Amino acid sequence: MSAGWPCPRCWRGYDPGLIAGVCGCAGTIAAVIPPSIPFIMFAILTEQSVLVMFAAGVLPGLLTAIAYAAMIILRARLQPAIADGRHIAAADDRPGTWDQPGTWRLILATWPVLLLAGTIMLGLYGGFATPTEAGGLGPLAAVIIALLRRSLRFANFRAAIAQTAQTTAAILIIAVGTSTLTTYLALTGFPDYVAGGLAAFADSDLAFIVIVSIVLLALGTVLDPMGVMLLALPIFLPAVQERGLDMVWFGVIAVKYIEIGLITPPLGLNLFAVHGLMPRDISLGRVIRGSLWFLLTEMVVMVLLIAVPSISFWLPSVLR
Repeated sequence: MSAGWPCPRCWRGYDPGLIAGVCGCAGTIAAVIPPSIPFIMFAILTEQSVLVMFAAGVLPGLLTAIAYAAMIILRARLQPAIADGRHIAAADDRPGTWDQPGTWRLILATWPVLLLAGTIMLGLYGGFATPTEAGGLGPLAAVIIALLRRSLRFANFRAAIAQTAQTTAAILIIAVGTSTLTTYLALTGFPDYVAGGLAAFADSDLAFIVIVSIVLLALGTVLDPMGVMLLALPIFLPAVQERGLDMVWFGVIAVKYIEIGLITPPLGLNLFAVHGLMPRDISLGRVIRGSLWFLLTEMVVMVLLIAVPSISFWLPSVLR
């Protein structure tokens, strides 16, 4: 067993850096795959339709997932040692395959998650429920699923209600703070000042997007997504409107960059969260090196999203 590796059975033949990269970076896809809280907050800030924002995030989210998978497959072919199983102690610890016994059983065991998400999406886009009603449809479906699985316990139900109340209160407090800050900035004229300054430095829409991207990426490395949206968007949104840029497309770009900031070294919050879950002999540097491949992949995805806006436009236009 090579130096620096923990128990081979724990890793099933995969490099710890690759595992850290997957765990830390794949979570950023959730920001654009509906239902997405950042998109809900953006829709509130910009008075956009939540359904349109959700639809706009589907293809970028799938594109990111496909790009991640392609990068991992390419790396595994170029560097077989990161996933070839040579560090596996026993034959029954080999990495799972599609034809391995029990694989499909484990996949089918995820039906509650798929059913819950499908119920909400069907209610929203099938015209059976408004976004507000879908917010109640989700918990109702979760309770029914728990009853069907005979896993509903009063203690768990009470804990879920308490956690939901805390999360809802936090989101509402953020919304109130955002509204207050937006009103204050509008009264001071600061957004107009920023828009004028950006117009002087950015004589094209592309240059403007590049500047905004750098700012959002930098803020995303030190603040949580909600904090970045609260701080930056009230300043940039007037400039976006003045330039006539599509607000839905800008929302996809902004949310993507804010989430990418979470995996950007050296201060990305997700990197420290994953490092805290790794064994002690796995250094932060190894976690960062593992995430760099995903960060480069994200940059390729962002270039595509900026160069081809129809990736974000197509599904909302179809649903309209």
